[in-house]
Order: sequence, then structure tokens, then C-alpha cells
Amino acid sequence: MLKKKLLKFLPIGIFDSGVGGLTVIKSLIKELPHENFIYLGDTARAPYGSRSANTIEKYTEEDINFLLKQSIKLIVCACNTASAVALPKIVSKIPVPVIGVIDPMIKVIKANRNLTIGILGTRATINSKAYQNKLKKALPSSKIFNIACPLLVPLIEEGWLNSSVTRAVIRQYLTPLLKQQLNILILGCTHYPLIRKQISKFLPETLILDSGTAVSKAVEQLLAAKDLLNPQKQKGKIKFFVTDSPAQFNQVSKVFLSDLSSARAKQVRL
Repeated sequence: MLKKKLLKFLPIGIFDSGVGGLTVIKSLIKELPHENFIYLGDTARAPYGSRSANTIEKYTEEDINFLLKQSIKLIVCACNTASAVALPKIVSKIPVPVIGVIDPMIKVIKANRNLTIGILGTRATINSKAYQNKLKKALPSSKIFNIACPLLVPLIEEGWLNSSVTRAVIRQYLTPLLKQQLNILILGCTHYPLIRKQISKFLPETLILDSGTAVSKAVEQLLAAKDLLNPQKQKGKIKFFVTDSPAQFNQVSKVFLSDLSSARAKQVRL
């Protein structure tokens, strides 16, 4: 009994290849304000989207091992690439519950039928066919179109959210989808919510979904089911760690976290 009581106060571990996972942690903080969080951004080796499957798996295991050493009660993989490529192979080895960003999104979507769905993601996420395969299984009559968008992450991390260059790149990527009459567009990268407004201008009739809300709901439901919700009344604490110099991460976090306090990260080695 005492062990369960103590487990409730342990933090939730979150990792991403860089800063994109801050959109997920923002949703988690709003959904679970009394929980404590530890965020790891592998900024020294970002992005994962252009890496080989073996490299992505290796990096993901190292990220998870770091978080496990921090004594966490649950892990959130806030990286679409790692969720698609690495988690299916290693999740059975992890001694705490793990939630990626793909399954919660599928759960949200599968209540519908006969959809035309678009997916934007990194090359690794799209090439893994993780979204495509799970959507086809959940919604076999739906049409699915996917676009790899490797230029969007560096533009977003540069802070060029409203730049004419970014708008031109979005137009180039989305043009093939304009004639498909999409019902839903999945933002299959945690960076992309930062340019949701720009994307929606090209697809104004399409419902645009990102993983932040879906993941935070899934985390809340899992913790409640396992009786692991933190009972404390005060606001939870957040620790940020990065694998490269914290200066750029701390600056970019102001864009991602907006109304929340910006990050003050500590550099670590994995």
C-alpha cells in the first residue's frame, strides 16, 4: 500500500528528439496540472526523422534509459518517428507503462467511418507506415494520403512560423492534398501544431488533429485506471534536460510553451 502511495508522486517522463514534444507537454500540463514531469530533448541528435531505423531504435532506448534512471511512473514518447519506428520493437522491455503519440490519435479517429485522411510527417514516420497500417486496420474503408515534410521541422525550430518561406513550403507540400477533399488531416509530428493556422488556411474545410490532446487524455485515463494520479493539490514541477547546449532550447521553448513558463534546461549525456 505504501509503495502505491509513493508511486503516485513520481514524475511522468517525456522524451522527444528535440523541442517538438513541448507541444505535448503543454497539453499534459493543462490536462494534469498537479503531476510532476521530466522532459528530455535529444537536441544533439535531432532530428530523428532522417535517421535509419536501427539508429532511431538505439536513440530511443537511450532516451528511455535516461528517464528510467530518474524514477518515473510512466513514459510518454512525444516523438512520432520514435513512436512509429522504435516503440513497437522495444516496448515489451520497458518496466513502466509507455504511451506513444500514434495509438491515442487512432483511438480518436476510429469512431468515424468512410473518411478521407491525410497524414503529414517526417520521412521516417511516413516510411514506417505506422499511421497508415493502423488506420487501415481501424478504418478499412477509409482513403489515406500521406506526405513526408522534411523541411518543416527546421523552419519551425528556426522560429519562422509566419515566414513567407514557410508558407511557400506548406503550399508545396499540401498542393497534392487539395483535390482529395480530406475529412481529417493528421499532424504526424509534434512540431507541426505551431503552424496549424498556416496549414488550415490551405485546407479550411478539413479537421486538423495533433497528438497533444489525444496523448494527454490517454495519459490521464491510464493513470486513473492504475490509481496513479498524483493527489497533491499544488501545481506540479517540471524538469527539462537536453543533450546539446540549453541556450537554443530555452529560447525556442518560449515559442512552444507560450503562456506557460519557458524552459530552463540542463545539459546531460546519454
